[in-house]
Amino acid sequence: MSLPTATKQQSRSRLMVAAGKMLAALRGCFPVLRTRKTRIDLPQFQHAPALRKGSLAVVAIIWNEARDLREWIEFQRTVGVSHVYLYDDGSTDHTLEIVAPYVRSAYVTCIPWSSFIHGVGPQRLAYAHALATFGCEWDWMTFIDLDEFLFPVVADTLPAALQAYEDLPAVVVPWHMYGHGGHDARPAGRVIESYLKRTPFPPPASPTGLLNWKSIVRPTRVIGVDSPHLFVLDDGRRGGYSETRQWIDTQRPGGWENLESRVFRLNHY
Repeated sequence: MSLPTATKQQSRSRLMVAAGKMLAALRGCFPVLRTRKTRIDLPQFQHAPALRKGSLAVVAIIWNEARDLREWIEFQRTVGVSHVYLYDDGSTDHTLEIVAPYVRSAYVTCIPWSSFIHGVGPQRLAYAHALATFGCEWDWMTFIDLDEFLFPVVADTLPAALQAYEDLPAVVVPWHMYGHGGHDARPAGRVIESYLKRTPFPPPASPTGLLNWKSIVRPTRVIGVDSPHLFVLDDGRRGGYSETRQWIDTQRPGGWENLESRVFRLNHY
């Protein structure tokens, strides 16, 4: 039996109201400021020593990364990362099968993820969620992709290298850019063993695609996510410090001539 037209309209109205309330709640969780560049602001929270789980966690968003995922996760263990948060953006390959044993051993947390706010990509939302949900458990968090390998140059582990920067809210590590390495087709071996040729460092002033970095941040010192590369700190500035304590606040090419990579190295393949 069909419902009267008035009843249908009332049901539709109730659904629209409920949907509006749900959307408002989601926006409340991830407040979005429309400025020159869309940014996600985070709720304020304090460091809770009782919740601390370790020194350094890595956050990454993934999609169909099965081929290199095991190598990348094992690399994180090697450099002293305590935990990995993977935000899966709808993978259809064997990604979840590869992640499963790491989830069971509690080394990886895998979170199904998709963008649900118009105009804001899933990567920045994932970073905001990680900071707001898990940030109080870690001294440091870094945000990299599956084609990026971050490691210490001299120290045995990343946490050991970060001990010299405990007074800073964020450390930025510039890319070392690797290309095809002379291969006509992708080799069957591991990424870090197959690709050995890169651009000079510091890179030339052009093209600008070579001039970028990723951040290692103190979660309780972050109040917003500006981009996958830049975070808004508790003093209102967006950016971070190089390993020589030079303030970096822009993705423009200028100023890279003075950067060094003798403490941290970020290989981008």
